Amino acid sequence: GTVDGKSKSGSSASVVVFDFGGGNTLTFDAHSEFDPATGLSSGGYTITGGTGTFAGATGAGSLVVDLSTPAGSFELSGTLSL
Repeated sequence: GTVDGKSKSGSSASVVVFDFGGGNTLTFDAHSEFDPATGLSSGGYTITGGTGTFAGATGAGSLVVDLSTPAGSFELSGTLSL
C-alpha cells in the first residue's frame, strides 16, 4: 500500500491505501499529533472507500503510531462497514 501525507509542527494528515492484492484495497484519511515524550503519534481515521471486496467501505476510529523504534508499528481501532 501507500501513504501520502503532510506533517507540520508535530501534526500530520495522510491518505493511506492498504493493498491486499487481487484488486482489493482500502483507503482512509488519517490525522495525528506526535508526542515526543512518548514517541507516539495518536489521532483518528476515516475510511473513504476501497475496491474489490472493500468497494463502498465506510468507517472510522482511532489510531496510534509508535515511532520509538526504527521499525515502528501502528494500531487501528474502530469500525469497518461494507
